[in-house]
Amino acid sequence: MDQITCPLCHSCNTRLVESLKVSDIESQYIRCFNTNTNLQMDEILYLDCECCGLCFFQPMAAGDEKLYEQLQQFEWYYMNDKPEYSLAQKYLPSTGSVLEVGSGKAAFADIVGKDRYVGLEFNDEAIARAHMKGVTLLKESIEVHAAKNGLKYKAVVSFQVLEHVPSPSSFIQGCVNSLQKGGVLILAVPNHDGICGLAQNSILDMPPHHVSHWSEKTMRHIAQQFGLKLVAIDCEPVAHFHKKWAIKSIVEQKLRRLIGVQHTLLDNSLLGKLLGKIASLISLVFILDSSALKGHTVLACYQKC
Repeated sequence: MDQITCPLCHSCNTRLVESLKVSDIESQYIRCFNTNTNLQMDEILYLDCECCGLCFFQPMAAGDEKLYEQLQQFEWYYMNDKPEYSLAQKYLPSTGSVLEVGSGKAAFADIVGKDRYVGLEFNDEAIARAHMKGVTLLKESIEVHAAKNGLKYKAVVSFQVLEHVPSPSSFIQGCVNSLQKGGVLILAVPNHDGICGLAQNSILDMPPHHVSHWSEKTMRHIAQQFGLKLVAIDCEPVAHFHKKWAIKSIVEQKLRRLIGVQHTLLDNSLLGKLLGKIASLISLVFILDSSALKGHTVLACYQKC
């Protein structure tokens, strides 16, 4: 296999971790969400970068607008109050314009105030809902927006977006280019040092929904690569609505270790399905301590020098 370049730091020092059958991914999406992936290949590779720590899929087959329209029918998909919103508030400047990249339904505008808020979003339904509330949402990429609005914002924020982006390097550079000197960049992603990295068969953490996996090491690397000052990294504890998921993931990992079955991203075997069902049942009955486990999200705040 030819060496595959990291989409974040562009290093060739990458390593194959796992190969996934697209037919297995497709069957999980249909079973869980009654939707097709429309992936046009037979297999997807999962790699990690030994330079920046990013784990990513190749090809980075990101989902289209239709996928997100289907997923947003679930109430939990666009939450009004994400835990990382309160984490981000600690680092936001009290005045000045704020840009959110990947706004969803722009719930964060209620926190910062819609008078100083601008959001970027591709979902037409989310844009229409935001406009009804008087919130400014633009249908354009951060790269295009930065080219027209360089050095404009006091803060740029992005919550749970980077893991969907096939070109994270140009995405982050666009965020940096949009910032005034001294402005802050706040990025929040699923934390693969915690519950997300422990979970088995977490289908929304795979293409075409997520195309990369992030860790604290990778978030620290961003400061180095883009010439930013790292202000803080906050790891969310396990949220109350993730407790059962966390316990199931812990139990399933222990069961797999007990019988000598390796942890993988996706296991559609009969044994894998059986272990998942047993872990689910145990998580309903027993209370395990998940306090030492990091939760769903890691948030990093940077300052533009």
